[in-house]
Amino acid sequence: MDTPLSASLLGEQLEARREQLRRTLPIGRVVGPADVASLALHIMANGALTGATYDIDGGQQLVAPETAARLPVRPDPSPTGADGPGATVVSHPHPQESSCPSC
Repeated sequence: MDTPLSASLLGEQLEARREQLRRTLPIGRVVGPADVASLALHIMANGALTGATYDIDGGQQLVAPETAARLPVRPDPSPTGADGPGATVVSHPHPQESSCPSC
């Protein structure tokens, strides 16, 4: 989650981590405090909820190594695309690992 605390912990590696998350998370962006606030409002407004577990991780659990190869290719989240307009990005976190069958 992109917060002042995570920024201070990552230091100089912050921008690299943000870019990694943008490219690997199925939602194509970094999760932030507004995402948590939105869920809190939903929980407070919905009187029918009696208990649940919510993972506000941008789909990170979906891109675990064992499931990443099955994810579809999505458009590049940047406005101009990494390699120009319309560039695509494969949504998985380990393109450099040779053990991945899709790499």
